[in-house]
Amino acid sequence: MIPLVADQRVLQRDDPGIELSVGDRFSIELSSNATTGYAWQATYDDAVLRAIGHRYAAPQTAAVRAGGYERFTFEAVAAGNAALALGYRRPSEPDVAAVDTAEFDVRISPASPSTTTEERRRKRGVNGCIASMQGQDFRL
Repeated sequence: MIPLVADQRVLQRDDPGIELSVGDRFSIELSSNATTGYAWQATYDDAVLRAIGHRYAAPQTAAVRAGGYERFTFEAVAAGNAALALGYRRPSEPDVAAVDTAEFDVRISPASPSTTTEERRRKRGVNGCIASMQGQDFRL
């Protein structure tokens, strides 16, 4: 699972965007249903954002075809502004328009000079790396 740190923001569909500093992390959670074959796909400027995790969380119910959610986690790597767009589509149909979309404005300011490397590591929860393999997130 992708760990959330205490002050990490989690955006939902109705959030317009987020303001961060370089080194901050945030997540986006969107409703999803893996049984339909659809999944959210993110498009963003990798000069200012880095994707550090993506996972599908199944629903906590035994109901057939119940939906869960997808969580995308990003880290701000450079100051600037970026549009983060997500489209809900079948990965096997890349030329077909998304059946749903979500867009977020991301504004990133330079890291505070008073923030030490140790403070940034603690804030980001970096004592190890986060990896993803076949949709399962785990800590190394």
